[in-house]
Amino acid sequence: MPDYTPDSWKVTIEPVGTPPRKPAPTVDLGKFSGMVLRLPELRAACEAAIKALWDRRYEFSSVNWGDLSCMRAEVYLDDGGNLGWRVLIEEADPENGPFQIAVTQELEALGFSDVYVETAW
Repeated sequence: MPDYTPDSWKVTIEPVGTPPRKPAPTVDLGKFSGMVLRLPELRAACEAAIKALWDRRYEFSSVNWGDLSCMRAEVYLDDGGNLGWRVLIEEADPENGPFQIAVTQELEALGFSDVYVETAW
């Protein structure tokens, strides 16, 4: 005999083509707030890294050394739950990999590891 109780009528319907939802990333708020508090220090370190590269300026093309500066320091959280640092340096070619790598290395020497360096005109 078929079950006709109200509980047997419950069905979950998903529209066709709906992608499965990923759970929201978990964030260590202590780590996040600690990184936020260090943002002014990161920006100052970025400016110091730029100054440290002045003597090597002839190694890098597509950089306007006259107006080159760190415009922004950020903490980011991506959809995969990765928490990290990012800096934006203006007056350098966005595809200038050697310069971005050199800034990253200078920042590591100043105590900031795994910083994503973005450049823009």
